[in-house]
Amino acid sequence: MENRILENNPLQPETVTNEIPAKPQDDTAARKSKANLLCYISLSLFIATILLFTGTCLFFILFDYDIGHFGMKITSILGSFSYEASWVLVIVARAKYRENKFAKKLLIIYIAITVTAAVILIAYIAYCLYTCATCYMPG
Repeated sequence: MENRILENNPLQPETVTNEIPAKPQDDTAARKSKANLLCYISLSLFIATILLFTGTCLFFILFDYDIGHFGMKITSILGSFSYEASWVLVIVARAKYRENKFAKKLLIIYIAITVTAAVILIAYIAYCLYTCATCYMPG
């Protein structure tokens, strides 16, 4: 009788288990294939970015101002979108497939390229400021 009282006691909290049902594990080869596909698409978009920005400069150099300016707008918009998409895809690949080494290395390469470009830009601005400061031109 004592056991019965303890089982149905409304003051005693029931034990609640918050077990999450296990997800079925994908095949590791399929996961690797999906991650590599995302990385290859990201890498191709990153290379397309470089080519589009090179095309931006060529449009402006080779054509007259009106056509070059319009082509420059189009290629810079496409280049910007492909650059952002390449970063998004590699971050998705890295976040979703943590075990993939290609995604990790690609993200490190992207970060290194970005940091190198930022350092070069800062050095170029410093050089321009130094050159302008030592010019001694009136006005």
